Amino acid sequence: MPAVALSLNSGFGIFFGLLFVVLLASLMTILLSWLLLSRYKKSVGQLMLACGNSTTATAEYSRHEADDTLGPGLACSNISADSHADLLYRRMIAGPWLYAARYALAGMPFAVVMSVSFGMAFSQAQINPLGAADHPLQFLLMGWLFAWPVVVAALLITKLNWQNRCALLCGYFVILIILGALLTLMPTEAISLWGKRAIGWSGETPTRVAAKWFMLNLVPTLLLITFRNRRIRAVAPLVLAFMTAVATGLLSVLLWLVINHQHFQAASDFLTVAFAMRANTAFIITLILITLAACGVFAVLGGWLSQKIRQGYLAKSLSDLSLSLDAVWLLFASCYAIVLALAGPGWAVFGIAAFLLYKFSLKHTYKLLPSHQSDAYFCPTLLVLRVFSLGKRSETLFDTIAAYWRYIGTIQLIAGTDLAQSTVAPHQFLSFITGKLKGLFIDSEAAVNRSIRAIDHRPDADGRFRINDFLCHQDTWQSVLSKLVAGNDVVLMDLRNFQPENQGCIFEINQLLQSVSVHRLVLVVDNTTDRQLFREVLLAACAGLPLGSPNSGISADEVQLFELKSDHAKALRMLLMRLSAAAGGAKSVA
Repeated sequence: MPAVALSLNSGFGIFFGLLFVVLLASLMTILLSWLLLSRYKKSVGQLMLACGNSTTATAEYSRHEADDTLGPGLACSNISADSHADLLYRRMIAGPWLYAARYALAGMPFAVVMSVSFGMAFSQAQINPLGAADHPLQFLLMGWLFAWPVVVAALLITKLNWQNRCALLCGYFVILIILGALLTLMPTEAISLWGKRAIGWSGETPTRVAAKWFMLNLVPTLLLITFRNRRIRAVAPLVLAFMTAVATGLLSVLLWLVINHQHFQAASDFLTVAFAMRANTAFIITLILITLAACGVFAVLGGWLSQKIRQGYLAKSLSDLSLSLDAVWLLFASCYAIVLALAGPGWAVFGIAAFLLYKFSLKHTYKLLPSHQSDAYFCPTLLVLRVFSLGKRSETLFDTIAAYWRYIGTIQLIAGTDLAQSTVAPHQFLSFITGKLKGLFIDSEAAVNRSIRAIDHRPDADGRFRINDFLCHQDTWQSVLSKLVAGNDVVLMDLRNFQPENQGCIFEINQLLQSVSVHRLVLVVDNTTDRQLFREVLLAACAGLPLGSPNSGISADEVQLFELKSDHAKALRMLLMRLSAAAGGAKSVA
């Protein structure tokens, strides 16, 4: 160990410096993300109530025109609807696991680098006299400890129920216990005992194995759980990048004050003489000015980094999920680097090296495990409508559906305050930060047509499709809806909590029946739906259908409802099957 343990160029100095940056950036990210997203949600609500520059457009919009405008929707085929539905459902279910497999493959070299670097760093005689860190079993144990981010990523990617989550976690810890037991019970070396040679102990105990896991993984896991809170998770990676730069600036100030204290004292003395201040006052003002200057400089760096993320998102090289998972690995790599610094300042570099290797490996996993999003596959579009007053229930259902559907096609929806925190994209959030959120709202008929033509149907680099949300004023959303309903392969309408005051939903039901075949409609209800009101609306809508409507001549009894009795995995899987059936039928009749 270094002679002066707490000196700036020692391992402990790097340890506390990195710890300062990680904790400060994380805490500021949590606070700032919550404040900004709350303000974003409020701003969206205010702009939704405002009026645009045009009146509501006519609802006349043909299916043929919609296909030309909205892109790769339906394709002619002789395959049966059931075959299409089964294929789409299997693609939806397999999508998250294929995605998780890529990150598992990319996480392996990450774990190997971290395991080797820890073995080399802590096998030094002055740190580990028994030399047990050199044993192959120790390498396997450390590798499994550093594979924890793979488990975390799998939990984030796959929407497992609590039983399967417990099974995944139990599987990880069972293997950890087995490796720890082997290392504890198996003699790994010979040591000298009273002048004789005897079988040596590895130095491991169950308590030490548990302590290693907690030392390496507890803090980043707790921070990650906080980052995944639904109130901040949409923008936490973007804010974390910015706050890490700012925290680095604050750390640089502290280092400068310690290393160049004579320059700081000179600046303080100048203020004392020039402005006739007391020495203590001049000291405080000098500290504040230098801190603000450093934060300003590094805030520019953070802003530049945020813009690079925005550009990557717009260029489709980044997605919302890939950005979140990169933040996961960077957080764990930073925390591992902090622990490595205890063996010496230079070892912390291996944390960054492991992260860069993970990014390099991830890029090549797409060649080993390509996605199924090619021109040969049918990529259906889904329009999501809902009762805005559902709040968290609407968000929960939408997040689950989107987690699967985005592996087979795009999702369109009219934005609202209920999903504002879930669907905000990096470029939208940065527009809000820079005061340009109003410019994203559709305020005229020309803007409506531009937004429809600009719908993004191409998958991102990671193979997932995007959510196209439309920010509308109160006098433009109906025009947008009239063009969306006919231009999507499937429409999901969440009618839970449907009540007489939901006049917007009544308008949507009429538009749907006029433009969309009932076979492509999935109407979700439960015991909070006013069934009598819904039937009255349905009867009136069916009676007023024009001759050119795909539903002309149908009765209200032919409109099937999907009863969602709970948010449990089995009920949600049934809903996914129903959506697949609707999409399969849409393809077969195109």
